Amino acid sequence: MMDEFKQDMVTDKDAWLATLELCGEQLRAGVDDGDTVQKQVDARTYTITAAAQKIGVKPKTLKTACEDLDLESFIDPVGTLRFPVKALNFWIADPDYEK
Repeated sequence: MMDEFKQDMVTDKDAWLATLELCGEQLRAGVDDGDTVQKQVDARTYTITAAAQKIGVKPKTLKTACEDLDLESFIDPVGTLRFPVKALNFWIADPDYEK
């Protein structure tokens, strides 16, 4: 039982490390980098709700846009849809993003 638990921990850490590579280096404004890999992913990404609020749309609208426009996003190891900070900032700076 303990060996299975240790294996799950290794796999989980490996999954979060792989996810961290998708995030880029840019942190959300006002957020410190985390002391665990999962917290580092949190610091470098927005959830769909937070991303939608930041760009001024409903989460459902953003999810549809994500699917239709192939926006940069990924699913983390616990199933949360995330958007890298760098991608969100790019969309905001793009004058065509409102279209």
